[in-house]
Amino acid sequence: MPAGLFGADHTQALWPLIHRRFAGQEVLTDCILEFVNDETAFLGTHMKATLKNHYGPSIPESQRILVRPKKADGKMWRKGTFPEGVFVTFPE
Repeated sequence: MPAGLFGADHTQALWPLIHRRFAGQEVLTDCILEFVNDETAFLGTHMKATLKNHYGPSIPESQRILVRPKKADGKMWRKGTFPEGVFVTFPE
C-alpha cells in the first residue's frame, strides 16, 4: 500500500472504518478480517496493527477495544496478538 494513499500510519485510516462497522458489538477477529479483506483496501496485517493500537489502559475508553481472555477454541489469548478466534468488543 503506497504511503501517499493512506499516509504512513495505516491504523489511523483503518480504525474509523472498523469502528463504524462494529461499534458496540463483540465479534471474532475472523469476522473483522473478512470485513477488512472484502470491503477495504487494507490487509490483515493492518487490521492486527489497528486492533493492537486500540487495546490497553492508556487508550481513551471511546477508542478502546476489549478482548476476552479466552479465544473461541478455549485457549488463552496472548496479549497483543490478534489471530483467528479472538473475541473483540468495540466501543459505541
